[in-house]
Amino acid sequence: MVSDAFKSFRHQHLFEKAGAETRITDIFDYTSPLGLLGTLANKLFLEHYMTRLLTKRNQVLKAYAETGKWNEVLQITKRLQQGV
Repeated sequence: MVSDAFKSFRHQHLFEKAGAETRITDIFDYTSPLGLLGTLANKLFLEHYMTRLLTKRNQVLKAYAETGKWNEVLQITKRLQQGV
C-alpha cells in the first residue's frame, strides 16, 4: 500500500508444514491514526472487521488451492498478459 487509513500497517504470511498440509498464519499489526479516537475505533469495530476479512480471504484461498480453481486464475492471468 502506498497510502491508507492506518498510521502503520504490517501484514505477514507464515507458511508451516503440518503433515501433508500447509498451515498459513496471518500476522496483522496496525496502528490507527487519531490517538484515542483510533484506539476506540479499533475496539468498537476495526479488530472484528479485519479478523472477518482475513478469515474470509483465507477461506477463499484455501478453496482455490485445494480444488484446482487456482488453475483458472492462472489461465485468466496468462490471457490478460497476452492482451486477449
